[in-house]
Amino acid sequence: MSYHRLLQRQLRRHLPDASQQAALAPLLAAISQVYAQSDYDRELLERSLDITSQELIERYELAQHSLQELERSQADLQHSLSILHATLEATGEGVLVVDTRGHMRQHNPQLLQLFQLPGGQLTPQKLLSHILRQLRHPARHLRHLRELWDQAGASSAGELSLRDGRHLAFHTQPHVLDGEEIGRVWSFRDISSQHQNELLIRHQAEHDGLTGLANRGLFNQRLQAALERAEQRQWQVGVLFIDLDNFKLINDSAGHHTGDKLLCAVAERLQGALREDDLLARVGGDEFLVLIDCLEDPDLAQRVAQRLLDVLRQPLLVDGKRLWVHASLGLAQYPEDGRSASELISRADMAMYHAKSRGRNNAQAFSPVLEQQVLRRVDLQSQLQGALLRNEISMVLQPKISLADSRIVGAEALMRWTTASGQHVSPMDFIPVAEQTGLIVELGDWILQQALEWLASQDDRQLSVAVNLSARQLEDPQLPQRLLSWLSLRNLEPQRLELEVTESMLMSNREQASHFLEQVRNFGVRVAVDDFGTGYSSLNYLRWLPIDVLKIDRSFIHDLNRADDARAIARSIMNLAENLRLQVVAEGIEDPEAAAFLIDMGCPLGQGFWYSPPLSIAAFAERLSIPIPNIMRPAAG
Repeated sequence: MSYHRLLQRQLRRHLPDASQQAALAPLLAAISQVYAQSDYDRELLERSLDITSQELIERYELAQHSLQELERSQADLQHSLSILHATLEATGEGVLVVDTRGHMRQHNPQLLQLFQLPGGQLTPQKLLSHILRQLRHPARHLRHLRELWDQAGASSAGELSLRDGRHLAFHTQPHVLDGEEIGRVWSFRDISSQHQNELLIRHQAEHDGLTGLANRGLFNQRLQAALERAEQRQWQVGVLFIDLDNFKLINDSAGHHTGDKLLCAVAERLQGALREDDLLARVGGDEFLVLIDCLEDPDLAQRVAQRLLDVLRQPLLVDGKRLWVHASLGLAQYPEDGRSASELISRADMAMYHAKSRGRNNAQAFSPVLEQQVLRRVDLQSQLQGALLRNEISMVLQPKISLADSRIVGAEALMRWTTASGQHVSPMDFIPVAEQTGLIVELGDWILQQALEWLASQDDRQLSVAVNLSARQLEDPQLPQRLLSWLSLRNLEPQRLELEVTESMLMSNREQASHFLEQVRNFGVRVAVDDFGTGYSSLNYLRWLPIDVLKIDRSFIHDLNRADDARAIARSIMNLAENLRLQVVAEGIEDPEAAAFLIDMGCPLGQGFWYSPPLSIAAFAERLSIPIPNIMRPAAG
């Protein structure tokens, strides 16, 4: 109940007079209004206190929640910082954080170890100075650092080479906070072992695994660079192509282990004879290339080639044995012999093969004539393909004579080539081409069958035929069986066939040659050593190789009337053959004096232009019917 109504009730009880009550009515209304306002203010205050109290409670609860969140965030931050510190401690990389003034703000122990830095705070100058002192190229990296400092927001990566031989990889990027760059973070990693592995892999890719010399790839790179310098500075460059003579013979006879050591010894010997600027490379089994750089004197390359020949003429000591190895050298020079690396190497190779053809153990320079010969050889190779199918190959027969009575006892079967245009190609030209291309196998089978076919057609069963074998044929494991079938097919006695091989062929692969010849000897086929006396220096092979005949080389026969040593060698071969129970045939008898000398020595068989040149099958048949006059011995005194 309001104070106004309570006051009116009290006044009616004590003032019954209505007029008195009316006079007090305004006062009662004012008092009632005051009390009403007071009630309103009190209620408003109570409501305000209620609201404020609730807000305080809510804000307190919010503050408590925020405080708990802050505590959790601080715990998470401490955990993150702990992980960060553990990561920095555990990582293999050195980490450095610097501010914009270069002060070190954060680092890990690995950084101190990598750069051998002292602990504690370092000024930017001392830090930079300490690191730069350890770098192999400090000026280069200082310039790079300054460029980075001038480029806001730039990142970079690279390598540092240290004076102690180590290599460090680095990466750096700006340290940004709230969009503002406040410093820079660097990381460093030791890549020395990786660098060494890369160098090893690169070395293996560019060098010969046996001798350690440069290989063909590296040689080509260096030669190309040398040619570019030579073009700018107007000087010459020389390329030498070296091929060891008869290395395969030594390799097969002494063993591959000794052969490898011999190659290393040769490489060392050659390297020692070259200038520091020259490059020696091994590009094949027994092939070497030499780059002679900075040639101001064009004759210097020739002198280098001769010096290399001279040092190789000295014996090499391998496994306690003295071994001799010679070489054939070819020389090509920039710019007159070629302007590209491939041209110079190719033409040096041509010159080397020319040295081989000149008797080996010499050096030859390239000339345009050699290139014409090579082109002709390529043309011959093209024409030789299919020559048998076009019936351009024919067989001729050179009579083999019994010197005592000038009787024809057999023949040597030889190939002749006449092209479709009527051009006669010398066997000296096309046989090497056939051997290089492998066509000699097909041609060899053909001449063997032609010779046996001719032999089967002869009424005189005492006649024999000799056929030359190539090195490629000796490597054919099926040829002995083919020979046996061809002999059986024609019902021929095997001893009427004689296979001729050279000394160098026999020794180039002793085991294979021995196995081949033993097989044909077991069939009854005879074996002759052609051009005897000009090949392998040791006669030891005569003891273990299955041989029936020695054919004295024509060079000794040609000089019988002019040189005492030729006569002495011919006599020695005769005595050797007699002691070994081998038959002897003298090749290249071209005059009556040589024939008489051989008859006087007791040489049983011979052949040559004095008796007859090679003949066609028809001409040979005619010659068989015509007696060859006896060669009378010179009168005594």
